[in-house]
Amino acid sequence: VYSCVTEKATSFAPLKPQIIRPSAQGAPVRDHRMLDLLEDPNPEQDSAEFLEQAATWYDVAGNVYIHAVRQSADLRRRNRFANFPVQELQAIRPDYVRIVPGAHRALDVFEVVIEGVVRQRIPRSQMIHIHEPKIANDFYGLPKLATIVREVSIDLLMADFELAFYRNAGV
Repeated sequence: VYSCVTEKATSFAPLKPQIIRPSAQGAPVRDHRMLDLLEDPNPEQDSAEFLEQAATWYDVAGNVYIHAVRQSADLRRRNRFANFPVQELQAIRPDYVRIVPGAHRALDVFEVVIEGVVRQRIPRSQMIHIHEPKIANDFYGLPKLATIVREVSIDLLMADFELAFYRNAGV
């Protein structure tokens, strides 16, 4: 399972994002600041690391949370992305995020909780939430792996049984 998730993520990461405007009859936009931002999403990650992480979290957790940082703490980024509404894309581990529903969807808040402490509260307008649909929950996605947990567990139990069988000389 790990190998499949890793292979999929590492195959996805090198793909170059494209922006296609409907009015251009399918021709990709060659020069756009969003493409620059995706190429250099934040000071800690390059495009491949960022996209690989996002693809992995999507498959394993069913949710990808990306904080669209309006003003970077990095002066170089502030200058490079001046007059652009987003200066950084920061991926946040899905297990750190708790969604606090607002009176309506636009008022939802994403809390980043680490070791029981709320470290950050991000309004929906600054959060990109990509998730696999889940029928029983309007807020969190269903990981693709959740549908095969039983099969993975059976495989692990069988491997444990075989190991015990041979360790005990077939008894």
